[in-house]
Amino acid sequence: PPYVCSTCGEILTSGEELYEHHTSHVDASATTCFFCDFKCFDGSTMNHHLGTAHGPEKPFECDTCNYRFSSKVHWTRHQLVHTGLKPYQCELCLARFSQAGNRKAHMLKIHKLFIPLARGRHRIKDEMIVVRKQ
Repeated sequence: PPYVCSTCGEILTSGEELYEHHTSHVDASATTCFFCDFKCFDGSTMNHHLGTAHGPEKPFECDTCNYRFSSKVHWTRHQLVHTGLKPYQCELCLARFSQAGNRKAHMLKIHKLFIPLARGRHRIKDEMIVVRKQ
């Protein structure tokens, strides 16, 4: 299928070509960070960058190690380091993980399967399969 640049309408033959082409528009339409060379195309991405890379506000402090976080989500995830809780379990070998991303990496590396793409679909290498619940 053709890949169309949303900026200029040029048609390319692959996602990789589209990505490379899209970077040619960065200097023309991107917003540049006031503090570094980071560039992006929308305000929400820039606000996220400013808050995480340059924001002085880190109101969430770990009571155990005093490490500070700008978001409660990151603070909550960090707490698992100290509690030892591992709420994410591999469905195949019952290994447990503190973060969902680590479970996903385990399933890819050890079991060579299950990258969730959409409801009921998973990716095994380059093949699409439909997984049916029993």
